[in-house]
Amino acid sequence: MKIKRYLCKFTTKFIYFDKQYIDMNKSHALFIIFVFAAAYAVSPVFAEHTLAPDNLNGLVVGDFVYGRYFYYLNHTTIAYINISVDDIWVAQNNPLEVVEITVNRTFLPISSGYPTETKVITTALAFKTNRTVIMHAARMIIANATYSVELSVLDKHKTHYTDSDLKIKLHGEIFTVADIQENCSYYKELSYWYNYYWNYNKKSLATFNLLQWAIAPRINYGTLVNYGHFNGTAVFANDRIFGNYSYTTISVFTPAINTTINNWFITLPATYFVYEYNSGLIISWDEMLNTAHAFKRFHAESFGREGVPTTEIPFSFLGTFLALMVAIVTLQKSKKV
Repeated sequence: MKIKRYLCKFTTKFIYFDKQYIDMNKSHALFIIFVFAAAYAVSPVFAEHTLAPDNLNGLVVGDFVYGRYFYYLNHTTIAYINISVDDIWVAQNNPLEVVEITVNRTFLPISSGYPTETKVITTALAFKTNRTVIMHAARMIIANATYSVELSVLDKHKTHYTDSDLKIKLHGEIFTVADIQENCSYYKELSYWYNYYWNYNKKSLATFNLLQWAIAPRINYGTLVNYGHFNGTAVFANDRIFGNYSYTTISVFTPAINTTINNWFITLPATYFVYEYNSGLIISWDEMLNTAHAFKRFHAESFGREGVPTTEIPFSFLGTFLALMVAIVTLQKSKKV
């Protein structure tokens, strides 16, 4: 790897091994330690309390994360979830790009509350430049082995929708709002799903006016992340292992929410949203039972971008190890002198 070659060139300027001989002095060791300490210390100082940019510039079509959503205490699986970036396109009569993200959930019976295995698929639309959500469910599919319904807007490329911009696929037939009449044989079902769809979108928008599935890439810890009606704080930046790869991640903590927004009562547990550093796409989250223990967790099993293989030593670990090695050897040499 290029990083390792550069690291070797850098360290060999200070260290030369020849039959147990080390050509080095104490000031070099202190200098190296100072450089590594400064690199870790400076970023949170400058990042503290600043607001992270609101964009989705790190996402590309094909990005995805797949994993398991489960109860943390007993590890009972609730659902398997796949989150994917399906498309990025320019809106009609609007120069802004729109990101299309689909969340595909397969809920398992009993533990999820559903009596049978049930798929719930929603496709969200959000502006790439500012993360503002147009709709949390421009398309929604709810299906099990014996029943399915699909609800979607008539034209996803618009940026403003009214209640009439809806089509419903039910029992193999497609209906529009004009078809929801009392003389229709599916009137009650259509009315139910019509209200369910728009209420879902309006409440979701009251909860997250800015997209929660992805944030701006490469933000620093200590910064604030805007979700529209409340902020989260980037509290950790570290490497995490998902599958066979290690990824640099940023963890954003949002406090518990119990409030009324736009006439909707919103309740959210305190949550740690964990995002992949370079893409900004969510990679994990913990819904907290209390300040110390998670209640529910989503943990990635595969991620659409290749990370660092777990067989390789992370750069941060390698650099710290070398700095400590240099200090120890120098101190041992000074004692002998």
